[in-house]
Amino acid sequence: MKFIYFVATLLLLTACDPSSKAPSKQFWMDNPTDKTIQVKIDSVVYDLPANSGLTVELLAGKHSLAYNGESVQFFVKPNDQGCVINPTLSNYVFFHEIYIVEGKEKEGNAEYEKMRAIYMHPFEIQPGDTIDVPFQVISDQLFIEQYEYFWHLGITESYKNNAKTSADLSRASTAPQSKLFRENDFYNYVGRENLPEGFALKQSNYKLSDLKPFVFVADTITIDCEPAQKYLDLYRSRFKELLNSDAEHYQAKYDTIRYYTKFPTEVEKECSPRYNKDRVSSDNDIDKASVRIGKNLEKLGEKNAIVIN
Repeated sequence: MKFIYFVATLLLLTACDPSSKAPSKQFWMDNPTDKTIQVKIDSVVYDLPANSGLTVELLAGKHSLAYNGESVQFFVKPNDQGCVINPTLSNYVFFHEIYIVEGKEKEGNAEYEKMRAIYMHPFEIQPGDTIDVPFQVISDQLFIEQYEYFWHLGITESYKNNAKTSADLSRASTAPQSKLFRENDFYNYVGRENLPEGFALKQSNYKLSDLKPFVFVADTITIDCEPAQKYLDLYRSRFKELLNSDAEHYQAKYDTIRYYTKFPTEVEKECSPRYNKDRVSSDNDIDKASVRIGKNLEKLGEKNAIVIN
């Protein structure tokens, strides 16, 4: 395995903490292409010049987005982190630098070697040729969520040779800092000459119509115990109610899902093989369903927007 990595010097480091304004959310809508594009959200048309973006504030609830002859429905549910709308479904790069605290170069270099593996990801240049790189490629995503890719620097912010922070670094000799890059900006930053021969990000023909809706409880999931199945149907129904809510009623509907989507103890005791020895563990038991729902509930909480049917 080969390694590509970059080290800068840290004086002090700054982190940003985006906040949400319920029941609405400010998104950054981006155009990383070399031509002007036109995007329509609901009834508003936005013209985005090449390599630019703008802030769009949307109320919680259902919306539509149209671009390049295609459209998609989505639902806004604000959280406390940032989100980029990527209407062209272009590639972005989530990149990591590790800064070394000024005056702690010796300790920083040693710590860097230990930390490096955490921030490295495999990248296939061609079949059979994989290298380790300090970035992840984001592709085919309409919404790029900061909860999933926790960047310190957004698309329009730049790395500096020296950075500042208000954090206590008395015990630290390094500080990671991540950034979200447009593809061309990434190449300009690292320098194509510093990349292996043949290095290129795969280009996709993915379209808005190819996007899959977020699934909370799949219709194919069933539980082989009637009391639990009734609650499963209830949770599925509550999610549909959320998707049909407007900004005024969104919060109450969402709170009902995140606080009350759990099987009652009496139902677990009747339906779970953990409690009821007459029950046999299976793919359709209450425990498996509970795990699936829990994971999807966590995913939902991390989203500012989801694609819907």
